[in-house]
Amino acid sequence: MNNEHLTDEQIQNILDTGMLKAGSILPLHLGTCANCQKRLDSFRQLYAGLAADPGFALPPAFADSVLDKISASRPVFWERPAAKIAMAIGTAAVILAGLLIFMDMKPLARGTLQVFDTLKTTFLPLSVQIKQLFFWVGGNAKPFILGGLGLLSAALVDHFLSRQVMRHNP
Repeated sequence: MNNEHLTDEQIQNILDTGMLKAGSILPLHLGTCANCQKRLDSFRQLYAGLAADPGFALPPAFADSVLDKISASRPVFWERPAAKIAMAIGTAAVILAGLLIFMDMKPLARGTLQVFDTLKTTFLPLSVQIKQLFFWVGGNAKPFILGGLGLLSAALVDHFLSRQVMRHNP
């Protein structure tokens, strides 16, 4: 008892054991103290409410509803179309280089050189225009132009990959 009243622990002990300790002044105090009797009744109501509570249970379809909301996992890096294309091009280049090194493939080598010459003549004017642009801005904007070209290429790759994802996930 604290200040002539029962503590919460004493009241809970009375309710847990179901009886008052013999030889104690607690039964006498509970019979005369309206405050402690009121607190004892409120703890009895709490215990009765806890005993009647069925507890928390999830509905049976909860797991299925959560799994339906989870999007499909992203494909592994090597299963992505862009990675497959890059691997195919790299493999073809290695095989072609091996054939050109270890075999006498002069006709194929001439055809390959013609393709590279065509690509060079196609992209050479573009590189000349970029050099003229650098000269025109005085060379001070070179980092900004290169950064812009990098951002443009990143946007193109992102656009390509997002289209691939949309095709596989309708």
